[in-house]
Amino acid sequence: RDSFSTLRTQGGISGFVRPDESEHDSFYEGHAGTSVSQAAGIAAANTARGSKNFAVAVIGDGSFGNGMVYEALDHAGSTRSRLIIILNDNEMSISKNVGSMAGAFSKLRNRPIYHNTKDAIGNFILKIPFCGKRIYEFLYRIKEKIKRRVYKGNVFTSLGFNYLGPVDGHDVVAMENLFKIAQGYRKPSVVHVVTVKGKGYNYAESRPNDYHGVSPFDADEGIKENCISFSKVAGDTLCRLARENKKICAVTAAMGIGTGLENFSKQFKDRFFDVGIAEQHAVTFSAGLARGGMVPFFAVYSSFLQRGYDQVLHDAAIANLPLKLLVDRAGFVGEDGETHQGLFDVSFLSAIPNMKIYSPYCYKELEACISQTANNDELCAIRYPRGSEKANYSGQISGEYSIIGN
Repeated sequence: RDSFSTLRTQGGISGFVRPDESEHDSFYEGHAGTSVSQAAGIAAANTARGSKNFAVAVIGDGSFGNGMVYEALDHAGSTRSRLIIILNDNEMSISKNVGSMAGAFSKLRNRPIYHNTKDAIGNFILKIPFCGKRIYEFLYRIKEKIKRRVYKGNVFTSLGFNYLGPVDGHDVVAMENLFKIAQGYRKPSVVHVVTVKGKGYNYAESRPNDYHGVSPFDADEGIKENCISFSKVAGDTLCRLARENKKICAVTAAMGIGTGLENFSKQFKDRFFDVGIAEQHAVTFSAGLARGGMVPFFAVYSSFLQRGYDQVLHDAAIANLPLKLLVDRAGFVGEDGETHQGLFDVSFLSAIPNMKIYSPYCYKELEACISQTANNDELCAIRYPRGSEKANYSGQISGEYSIIGN
């Protein structure tokens, strides 16, 4: 707490969990979709050691677009381990959630008035002297049995978990009651809590996209308009090229705004694909677009591309498909910490057959690289840094291009 003013500064504390900073951090963590696997492993270790401790994974609903989560659920649901998964459902990852799982969670939330009434009745019962807690637990188990009969379960119960919730994630008492119930089961449980991203700060509640990961700003006035960046130039260039070439597509893994594709998503809805936090699927999906005759550009942060390495090698490079990787946040990324540094893409991409790597150093070269690669059949990666060029940017650069190196 004393060091919080140093957050995300040189020599200061991290914006992500780090075991060397806190005994409560189990892993160095900065990427989505890993907590269930980690907690399942800890739970298995507890069982092997004879410990009766519970392992608890906290995971956002946006992370459920990541395939690793389902691998973990498939395995953990078949065990009798002391595992509790807290699903923090705020309908957001970095951008608004997409996909069928987001729709499934929406159905689970049902109507807020129902949950508010349910929580109020539950809190009233718990206040009954001596026997309130027992009555609450008894009624809750009866309700769950009836619900399972009527609704035939959900994705979690189908995988072997007890499903508890949804519950107001800002009601501490209600959440504690569900956690205690979860501890009474002899198999893993999922506790579904519904929260508001940015709760308590009006700017963040109304514009959650802009407040996912922020640089310093005036809290009273909120974040000002974003400045021109390499990401925006990449997105603007794709928009311009897509008007002329109907085959150009843009793919993102829940990072449409972060990678500068917001305008593309509005102007070319039928050629914009947000696959959720699923980098592996995004690469192979893009390879499928290329095989189908389209010109896909997959815009992804350098450190997130690490998660799709096998797919780049196996599904794109071997067939020499003309997939274009827009590798954002390449090189040093500063305050995002070691889990987000884009320091490894050159090393792992340069080892891949048929891969060409471009490293434009200014906006004009970035536009030139994207323009040139859009018109050829090569597999390539165009890597560029986070931040802005010092020179002014007009939003349109025309003329003949020459690539300095590749």
